[in-house]
Amino acid sequence: MESLSSDIRELYEKRLWHELTEKLLELDSLSINRIWPSLSAFREKLNQSKLVLLAIKATEEQDPDTAKVFLENLQLVDSHGSLLLKIAISSQYLRIGAQQEAQILLDDALKAVDKENDLDSIIYSHLYGALASLYKVKANPELFYKYSLQYLAYTPQKEVKEPEELAYKLAIAVLVAESIYNLGELINQPVLKSLENGKNAWLYELLIMCNGGKVKEIQNSIESLPEELRSPVLMRKVRILAMIEYVFGNGKRILTFEELGVVMNVHQDEIEYLVMKAMALGLVKGEIDEVDKIVVVNWLQPRVLDENRISLLNNRLTEWKKTINGVLSHLEDQSKELLE
Repeated sequence: MESLSSDIRELYEKRLWHELTEKLLELDSLSINRIWPSLSAFREKLNQSKLVLLAIKATEEQDPDTAKVFLENLQLVDSHGSLLLKIAISSQYLRIGAQQEAQILLDDALKAVDKENDLDSIIYSHLYGALASLYKVKANPELFYKYSLQYLAYTPQKEVKEPEELAYKLAIAVLVAESIYNLGELINQPVLKSLENGKNAWLYELLIMCNGGKVKEIQNSIESLPEELRSPVLMRKVRILAMIEYVFGNGKRILTFEELGVVMNVHQDEIEYLVMKAMALGLVKGEIDEVDKIVVVNWLQPRVLDENRISLLNNRLTEWKKTINGVLSHLEDQSKELLE
């Protein structure tokens, strides 16, 4: 116990385990490593999930092989701590390039989460963060995006690791992912503010343009973008979003191939493919009339609305209310005439 500072020893002597744990978590990696052997005297008294957090902090300066062994040697006395430890070990497997081993541990962790109740948010934060890292390495933008958003949902903003780098990766992922079109979900994330005001502000602007269906603007800048963004996926995405924005903006449900060609800035021969792609992705429901060259839109997938879109929707509801009131007034007048 000699290696412990006086304030930590005092908390230990008073058996103030919660306060002691929080005090230990304030230490840096080197300090935790130095006192780690002394913790064996009271490890079982500490919150086991917090003990794992201490162990994770202790491994920050270690190489991944050493860190993995360090974590594997940790003995815990409850299921929540053991679950968090499994997630931490998976991260070390990922650091050494053992993707399959990391995948197995994380799959087991996901199954365990479904069976557990009252899990601390820190477990979800670490689990989804580890899954996001795994699918980033696997070059799966859809799953990287999915688990990154879940990580952000369970992680206090001040504790998000490297927020600007994460925002950059998320923006790239959402732009190149084949099936993600609800860009507003990402734009509204606080972590995106680090993009808006930083060196990668251009990427934030690109995200805004794509979400708004600004086809010509993106076409004009496509050659200046990084190679990973100069793909058919981005242009297909912005064209489909342009159609969705057009339908949402003016409320039209019957669209000609000609007007859609203008909206999406493509030849009419490409309209059917793009509309069918939107339907296959569940973004739009309706019908395509190849003979009359029209598209009938019955439904649009709900999207995250910004202030401008909410205002537009409010104006449309106001106009709809006026129309309904007008019809009711007309029916009342007609009823009076019939009664007379």
